[in-house]
Amino acid sequence: MKLPATEDRDPQSVGLSKKSDEDVLSLLLDRQITALNAAARAIPQISQAAAALLRAARDGGKIGYAGAGSAGLTALADCLELPGTFGFPPSACAFFMPAAPKTSCIWRESMRMTRMAAPGISTNPASEKAIY
Repeated sequence: MKLPATEDRDPQSVGLSKKSDEDVLSLLLDRQITALNAAARAIPQISQAAAALLRAARDGGKIGYAGAGSAGLTALADCLELPGTFGFPPSACAFFMPAAPKTSCIWRESMRMTRMAAPGISTNPASEKAIY
């Protein structure tokens, strides 16, 4: 199965430690510009998604975040931002992450912090059962 380009290693990143600072910084800037151009092309879709999210929130729906690994931790951070920064009711936020091994101290700590920071945010019970 071919992975999306976003999941492949950039061939120009091979040997970064042997390249000059200027070459590395130029490559990083070039990739950021590429990402910004992609985001600019997606503005209509992002706007539609934001409008759908607003409609769902106004209709009593929940905002659900999901992710695994570091993407899951980013999703958790974003989910926790909604109540404190934007006043979104914690009960209208949901966070889902695949069950982590019982040894995953990062996951346990993330869930503990979620319950402390925003007690109303729901987390997926299957994950918590797998851990506790």
